[in-house]
Amino acid sequence: MAAKIGLIGDVFVGNALIAMYGKCELIEEMLKVFEVMRERNLVSWNSIVCGFSVNGFSHESFNFFLEMMSCDVGLITDVATLVTLLPVCAAEVDVEMGRLVHRLAIKLGLNQEIMVNHALVDMYSKCWYLSEAQILFDRNNNRNVVS
Repeated sequence: MAAKIGLIGDVFVGNALIAMYGKCELIEEMLKVFEVMRERNLVSWNSIVCGFSVNGFSHESFNFFLEMMSCDVGLITDVATLVTLLPVCAAEVDVEMGRLVHRLAIKLGLNQEIMVNHALVDMYSKCWYLSEAQILFDRNNNRNVVS
């Protein structure tokens, strides 16, 4: 419907459609919307990465993340991107990709954000790197009941 009335070009409508199709497990439709969007912002990229991630398409999720990082449009990864990718690393037991994401979090100054720290501790724990998980937990100054 949005395509028929010309709203697919609107970044907000496109982002909403990507998120909806991802939640409904309609991967092809999600990808089509992303591909036809004239303008993409960080929400667009986070939505496509998340859509692939929650539907078990880890490699595609990482590939879109890497593509986002290589774009020359000035996008800067945020907390949402990191907390979407780290559970994928944990599920795939891919500690090397997890470490790449961890280094990026440090570089961006996001490693002490509570959600990122929780995702890092979870990733290292599920990859059986318990000493790293413990160090991150101990260094976290923003612990709460969930921690």
